[in-house]
Amino acid sequence: MRPVLVCTHGSRPGRNLMTDVLAEVGMPSMGANLVADDPLPPLEEVSAVVSFGGLMSVLDIEQFPFLVAERRLLADAVAAGTPVLGICLGAQLLSLAAGGGVFRLPARFVDFPELVREPAAADDPVFAALPTSLQVVEWHEDAVDAPAGATILAQTPCTGCSVYRVGAAAWGTQIHLELDGDTMAALMTEPAEREALAEVGVDPAWFAETAARVLATQAPSARPVMAAFAGVVRDREA
Repeated sequence: MRPVLVCTHGSRPGRNLMTDVLAEVGMPSMGANLVADDPLPPLEEVSAVVSFGGLMSVLDIEQFPFLVAERRLLADAVAAGTPVLGICLGAQLLSLAAGGGVFRLPARFVDFPELVREPAAADDPVFAALPTSLQVVEWHEDAVDAPAGATILAQTPCTGCSVYRVGAAAWGTQIHLELDGDTMAALMTEPAEREALAEVGVDPAWFAETAARVLATQAPSARPVMAAFAGVVRDREA
């Protein structure tokens, strides 16, 4: 089986619910830290693409050649029907790759809102596994304007699209559904992450403590979503 390409964008923790699920079901993965200039393989050499978050903005994409290359890869994946899961920055890149948009919010959104599943999610091969309502961890400064023809699968009160599907097998989520308590704890040791919170008046200690409580419910509820995506990849490879 071809590996799942896992794209990261900096020093964020390497493991999360998605990588755990891939390992548990015996699916090979290939990591590429684009900030470290790891190369992107040809699309035909991978079974799927998973793109995680980062501190850079896709509104400054021309300043980051690796994001331009990743956007091109995601566009090719959508066209080929190769499964894609984009989270936060990855969801924003996917939107651009599929002809949608991204816009800057008036202020960085940092909160723990309710994510409500849309009716269209009931038949979705991945997000049908999402509960109808779930308190989640959400923080980002840019929002997604979903591509034309995209299916909106879930929404929080934050401006912009929260969770969507585009094409046959490409999903984007602004919600950090890959997180669990250990991943968040590791993330909060990163000075850049703590500084980004402090810049918008959010106490990093309060955020970390609240996120840990929310993730106690979010993580077990999100794991079936990650497993469903892995199932889509496995079935397509078969």
